[in-house]
Amino acid sequence: MSEKDDRPFADIPFPNLTVGHIEVLRDRKKEAPFAADERLKVLRQIFETKKDGKPITPNIARLVDPFKVHTDGHETARPEDIERFIEHHGLNSKAVRPTP
Repeated sequence: MSEKDDRPFADIPFPNLTVGHIEVLRDRKKEAPFAADERLKVLRQIFETKKDGKPITPNIARLVDPFKVHTDGHETARPEDIERFIEHHGLNSKAVRPTP
């Protein structure tokens, strides 16, 4: 497996998926690391299959590390940003009106 592997995984039986397959699926989104980590999160949920409280298959998605991108968060809106938002959307728009 390589990160350039573009084969579809839809036809691979669930029990035959490997850690390498999961890494390829994660790496296909590496240009958008937050999306890659979200994809990995979903795959971990999919592999969390149980019957009578016992795992049906091992959760191999848990063996793949996320990219763990760190961010300083979002910039706080300044008064001029809010004014520009209202000007763009209009004072009576759904985007600006407070919800009841």
